[in-house]
Amino acid sequence: MTGNPKCIVCGRAIKKRVETIWVQPVSDSAASFPGARVKADLRTRADCQRHSNHQVISVSKNRSGLVTAFNVWDGQSYHCEFFCTNSCAMDQGYASARHGDRFTWKERAR
Repeated sequence: MTGNPKCIVCGRAIKKRVETIWVQPVSDSAASFPGARVKADLRTRADCQRHSNHQVISVSKNRSGLVTAFNVWDGQSYHCEFFCTNSCAMDQGYASARHGDRFTWKERAR
């Protein structure tokens, strides 16, 4: 897809499908981080980028300034192809039904 896709109902941007990468600081060896995938002392977005092949979207830090987690995006995956929310998908379905469009997804037994 080129550009940021928009919802066909309301025109808002469709959310990117991101993955959260949890980070365990090396300096905090006493704490347990069961879901951590990266064990390093990361402080900047550039540090996070070196630990991922995907684009870093956001970074979460603790009070001491160390990264605790960061979100990455593969550059092409979105939550949905046409709609920003289920509400917009339902609105489109109702509008289509009111207009007289009827779709059968399975063949009926004859």
